Amino acid sequence: VKKKLWLVCLSQNQKTFHYGDCDDEGKLILDQTSTISVSNIKMLVTGRKCPHIKENRNRKSDQEMTDLSFSILLDEEPHNLDFVAPDQKAFDYWTDGINCLIGQPMTSASKEAEFKTLLDVEVRLQLLETQGIPIPNKPPPIPSDPPNYDFSCK
Repeated sequence: VKKKLWLVCLSQNQKTFHYGDCDDEGKLILDQTSTISVSNIKMLVTGRKCPHIKENRNRKSDQEMTDLSFSILLDEEPHNLDFVAPDQKAFDYWTDGINCLIGQPMTSASKEAEFKTLLDVEVRLQLLETQGIPIPNKPPPIPSDPPNYDFSCK
């Protein structure tokens, strides 16, 4: 259904997804939520491989919707969870997170960019040590709170 919103979240123990319909404000319509176990996830598919994109193949679906689509395929064949992410960043976070949960490699461009950033920081820290600048093993202490939070300039 176009523009239908639903809520999906991972439980704190990272073993179950909870999902249900919600209104425009992001609140559950019914207090009932359905659950699926992460162990029941067979695979994650993206783009044109998604069942909900294949079904709508006859219709002209815009390319952006196809690029941001992903589906969680479950062991119970007729039941899948189909998604269309609002933007590329959300798509990358969801697909990388689900892939990580099911033991598959993360494949997004966001993951690569963040990995390169972390690697660059690590190399810079090691270069500082070679120049004789000591890097402490413990972080500096967190300063105490200010007496007030009125930071307006006078």
